[in-house]
Amino acid sequence: MKKKIFFLILQLVTVATIAQKKPLTLTDVESWPLIDLKIISNDGKYIAYSYRIPSGEVKLVIQATQATWKKEIISGDMAAFSQDSRMVIYKTKGDTLYLDKIPDGPKKAIPGVFNFNAISIDKEEYLLYQLNDSLKRCVIQKITSGQQEEIIGVNQYLISPDQKTILFYTSTKKEKYTAHALYWYKLSDNSRQQIWMDSLSVLSFCFDPTGKQVAFQTASNNIQQATTQIRYFKEGMSSAKVLLNDHSPEIDPSYILDNGFDVPFFSSNGAHLYFYQKKKADTTLTLTNVAVDIWHYQDTRLQSQQLEATNFAPKTYLSAFSFATGHIVPITTNEYEYTQQPAIRSKGDYVLMSILKGDPGEKNWNVQGRESVFLISLLTGEKKLIKQNISNYSLNDYQLSPNGKYLVYYDCDSMHYFSYNTTTGDRINISGNIKVPFYDETNDYPYLPASNGIAAFTTDESGVFVYDNYDIWLLSLKSRTANNTCITNHYGRMNHTVLRIMDPFSKMGNINTRQKLIVTAFNTRNKYNGFYQIDFNHPSKSRILTIGPYLYYYPFNSYKIYPDTLIKSKHPTAYLLVRMSDREAPNLFFTTHFKTFSPLTNFAPQESVNWLRKELFHWKMPDNTTGTAILYKPADFDPQKKYPVLFYLYEKNSNELYFFDRPLPSNGALNVSYFVSNGYVVCSPDITYKTGSPGQSSFDAVTSCAQQLAAMLWVDSSKMGLQGISFGGYEVNYLISHTSLFAAAAECAGVTDFVSGYNSIRSGGISQQYLYETFQNRMGKTLWEDKTGYISNSPIFAADKVNTPLLIMHNKGDRQVLLEQGISWFLALRRLQKKVWLLQYDGEYHGLLQYDNQMDYSIRMAQFFDHFLKGKPAPLWMQKGIPAIMKLKQSGL
Repeated sequence: MKKKIFFLILQLVTVATIAQKKPLTLTDVESWPLIDLKIISNDGKYIAYSYRIPSGEVKLVIQATQATWKKEIISGDMAAFSQDSRMVIYKTKGDTLYLDKIPDGPKKAIPGVFNFNAISIDKEEYLLYQLNDSLKRCVIQKITSGQQEEIIGVNQYLISPDQKTILFYTSTKKEKYTAHALYWYKLSDNSRQQIWMDSLSVLSFCFDPTGKQVAFQTASNNIQQATTQIRYFKEGMSSAKVLLNDHSPEIDPSYILDNGFDVPFFSSNGAHLYFYQKKKADTTLTLTNVAVDIWHYQDTRLQSQQLEATNFAPKTYLSAFSFATGHIVPITTNEYEYTQQPAIRSKGDYVLMSILKGDPGEKNWNVQGRESVFLISLLTGEKKLIKQNISNYSLNDYQLSPNGKYLVYYDCDSMHYFSYNTTTGDRINISGNIKVPFYDETNDYPYLPASNGIAAFTTDESGVFVYDNYDIWLLSLKSRTANNTCITNHYGRMNHTVLRIMDPFSKMGNINTRQKLIVTAFNTRNKYNGFYQIDFNHPSKSRILTIGPYLYYYPFNSYKIYPDTLIKSKHPTAYLLVRMSDREAPNLFFTTHFKTFSPLTNFAPQESVNWLRKELFHWKMPDNTTGTAILYKPADFDPQKKYPVLFYLYEKNSNELYFFDRPLPSNGALNVSYFVSNGYVVCSPDITYKTGSPGQSSFDAVTSCAQQLAAMLWVDSSKMGLQGISFGGYEVNYLISHTSLFAAAAECAGVTDFVSGYNSIRSGGISQQYLYETFQNRMGKTLWEDKTGYISNSPIFAADKVNTPLLIMHNKGDRQVLLEQGISWFLALRRLQKKVWLLQYDGEYHGLLQYDNQMDYSIRMAQFFDHFLKGKPAPLWMQKGIPAIMKLKQSGL
């Protein structure tokens, strides 16, 4: 009996303590810390991290990973550990560089430092730093001996990939001109070689992957000589030579070298130099006095797209110079040819090039909107067609192996992976003997589903790692009859767990199958996250290492969650990573085996306020399937109370169950943590869509969820509201035009009229038709094939049924959902004498980017919901509005 009384008292004290915590305010975020820089020493014994407070200074912390030693530096900025892990080097805001022996050794200060780099070659360590003085001095110092050398007049420097060479770009003022020079500095013997000097300016320079070659681009305003030149230097040469200029024999006379944003770079094997050209201005064209845009039904791209393209820099064309042949290989030669991310798309002696003549949004009906992929040999210039008029092209579905021996691609029509031998031209279906699908099984868009992706290659180029919805497969590149392997032993599919490769275990996209591999694991049922170990040598020993109610590494695409890279030490193996949960702020943890994790930081700003807790809520849908939602409750939740409920709508969010919802001012979305802390319950239901019925799909999911949630004794069913942005805004609009279940609603940039929206133009000058036919609006047909469907899914045609007060936010600069959608919705509701307000922020787009506007909208949205769902007095702007002449003078808050 005494024990029961004790625990009852303890429970009451705990509840009382939580109840005493203050609710979040909109300005609290200004004092919440954010972790920025994080590094680990080579021996794994120390870490350094910086954290900042949005309204305050940055602090740098150096601490032991397995002891209590810790040191904090106010205004610390950049940091690096020495190779032997005995020293930490860091810079402070006052431009002082410190060399600090750890844990408690002497400290050396170097004032006036602009930037620095710590460099290691074998056992020797160097410090390179640039002083913030008029002489623009750079100092190279041996850390152990203190021996140093100065280079004066340094504009820029570049360290080679192998860290053995530094390229310095200097300027020296002469009597009549400024002399620019490049120096090749070898750290091994402290030798300095001037490889070039001229009055020309250097625009850019780059090393090859080995650090043995360098290319740089120069420009001059002297019209008597070539205006742009690309020079080349290789270790052992006496000086750099001109490789290419505007008048080189193989440069088309109608082209010149580009000296703008697109700069030269080496191929992955260093055998080729990529560079860009652009067309000379055509001076032969005569201008007319009539400025008219002529839209033609046979245009490959709309006039609006063509006109927007003219607002950017002239198109550049990619070519490659082959050092083996001494010839130029054109890669893109017209406006339809392009190479996305050429530094990545090029491997060995090959590069991938795509042709796209039309708008990819029209790919479902216009063959001009379908891409064709070609493989180009940088040695011969031969162009081979790999796949023509691809139904659903994705950049990541076409990957060259590390040395360019194979091309692997996913064919969206057959839904299989193919390997293509770049030497022989042999093409093999490498997944044909596998029954498990490799496409996205969760796809609910009315078009061909995308693949789950190519993950990496084996280091010996014998295989490729690909994903199904859950597991990881190793497919042979050489044979269609090979014993392809699910390297995760089907654990993922059997346990509803998504397994994905993460950095740093995949080095440059290559995986060594002689070593164990750690991958992230995410359970799609309970949303637990953790790690799984793959043992290539003993597959039966592959297993889950840890999984729990946390978020370590999020494996899905998300507009607000980004995978946080794990940082690995060298000797012994140790890892620094970030962990969070719905109730724990992101903190740094240390592990050596991914089974247990030692906390290194203890940021807990949520402990000072009435925070939140999340749980999954399941309910029965109208079609008898089970719905899933995240339910957000305040930390001081009392089941004996009645709570107003806000439903936040946007596709599916339940995988974010253990994401820490840092309080932020609203960009147009609901700032969930603020509302929950201030006495609301928030529910975010997953919505699965049926083609042709996006509105009804959201209606079925949200209303059935709301009705079953309303049965809870702690829910005030008369005080339920809706909020959503973009497509979520559309869902809000549809719901309030088809039910009076909700007492208030707020939406940002939502569609209201599918009919007018279908034939509108969005950013980039692109037609919106694809958005309805094959993408997010999910109609699956044209307007003329399903007139009734377009009308029935448009809230504007049911505006007379709206009884819910609505706050709209829509901006003039929105080019994704045009302002006309918001204006027409406001006008319709106003004409019908409904309660409606419209906020339009100057200088904003599809949502809000400016902090002051975000804060203003956050305040107004809170006032709006507080009035209708909590009964608080309406502010002036809601009661009477603010006259246009009082803009910037009176807020009405």
